[in-house]
Amino acid sequence: MLPVIIIIFSSLILVFSILRRKSVGTYRSSGSNLDVYYGLKENANITIRTKTLLEAAIANLKQREDNYSKKYIIQQMYNQRLLSPRIWDNLRTLIKDLEYEQLVIEAEAELLKPGWNIFSDANKMLPHQKKREEKMDKENRTKENSFLLKKKETLENQLMTKLTALQSK
Repeated sequence: MLPVIIIIFSSLILVFSILRRKSVGTYRSSGSNLDVYYGLKENANITIRTKTLLEAAIANLKQREDNYSKKYIIQQMYNQRLLSPRIWDNLRTLIKDLEYEQLVIEAEAELLKPGWNIFSDANKMLPHQKKREEKMDKENRTKENSFLLKKKETLENQLMTKLTALQSK
């Protein structure tokens, strides 16, 4: 009787530990902003390294700006119990990771150019990049709209030719 109880108890512990691991999940920081920079070779040109690091700083600023704008809304929803604590914790963890990444970027910038305040340069470049992205989005939308109009015209012409062919029969 005792071995059966021990087996049942140990199997319950095993099942609950597996379920807990699945519910908690593993958190991985993507670090995608610095992946390109760390992918460069050690003997890469200094201008390429600084440009890549500056792009990582701009991407970090954009992500932090987006997350801070979401933070207030998510916090309000969390306080009203409309969202689970996991979502709130994930956002806070993401913000902390981005702040840590900012420190890493600043340290790398200091190694490349002593005294370089990379985030002030990134702040200056961020509005220009946003304008450029908006312009590209607008151009893509106009190209897509013109393509759709041409496609519509082609389909209408094909339909009209088929209708006239059917009427003539």
